[in-house]
Amino acid sequence: MALLCLMMIALAPGMGALRLRTQVDEGAPGVHGVAALRDLSPSLSLRQLVDTQCQDQKMIDAMGPVVESLGTFWEKDHHMTIYPWAITGLAALRYGGVSVVKNDGVVEAFDHDLDFLIQMPNSTRKQVDAMVRQWRSHLQEKTGYKSYDSTPPGTEHLRVKRAAKYNNVEASHYFIFIKKPSRTTKKMSEQGMQFWDDFYGKFMKGGPVSKKDFAKSVKGRTKYTTMVDLWVKHDGRPLDEGYKASEKKMLFLGHEFSSPKNPELLHGDILATYKDTHRIHKTKNLCDLREPNGVIEEDVAPSMEESERVHKCSKILSDHGYFSISEHCQSPLSHP
Repeated sequence: MALLCLMMIALAPGMGALRLRTQVDEGAPGVHGVAALRDLSPSLSLRQLVDTQCQDQKMIDAMGPVVESLGTFWEKDHHMTIYPWAITGLAALRYGGVSVVKNDGVVEAFDHDLDFLIQMPNSTRKQVDAMVRQWRSHLQEKTGYKSYDSTPPGTEHLRVKRAAKYNNVEASHYFIFIKKPSRTTKKMSEQGMQFWDDFYGKFMKGGPVSKKDFAKSVKGRTKYTTMVDLWVKHDGRPLDEGYKASEKKMLFLGHEFSSPKNPELLHGDILATYKDTHRIHKTKNLCDLREPNGVIEEDVAPSMEESERVHKCSKILSDHGYFSISEHCQSPLSHP
């Protein structure tokens, strides 16, 4: 019988650090072997994504434990649908992560926070508040990372009526600041003030907090932390059926999440976070954002190198059975 040598990369519990070991298995995998290979897919694909510079090891080490805690608490323990969303979701479909290593060794992050959509239908704000607190306790217990909820005051969790068009799914947003810097922390320091300036104009203008006081406050909050934006959909107009979890999985920082039945909804929700005058509104579908093209400020600079990277990284994801931007753009759903 042929020897099947599997190079397996295991994630140390709660640490996100990679260690390499070799397993020798005799004979064909069979049913149980195929299941084992599928179970190993996150680790195998993560190693390949790192080796091909689709992901940055330091980001995995810093935020991998946070991402693992999100998946474990919300989906595995409480059976709720959760997946990376907005720009984070787009990055997951391109690269399986949110930071890439360029050929010159420079690392670039493709977002200044980590966005996740969580579906908690028919729940009250009080129940959601309690669940978010429980997740933060889970995070600290499993990783040692402390955090705090610092959703800006006067925004009603980004559901103020005057800004409804920027929150088209009517989700309650929870800005959780993890006391652990990462690659997105650097991105926030580089572009954050423009982000917060736009945020103030959309959600806080005319409220009790002055723009000057708000700017001073967020500058202090974001200097040594990583922001996680939880989009929790719990009441109001029901979500479109396309938001439900499909059988396909997506990979983010080495951890699996469900993917939505209709990925094109991601495009609409990305558009809704930008002002009407932004050039992103000229895009027609998610595939218009398939590669870096100068449309999104947070994106890496467009180049042939970066276009090739998207093709390479998304192919790795598809080859390991994960949903990717390339797979989507080859499907009928990409042209609704």
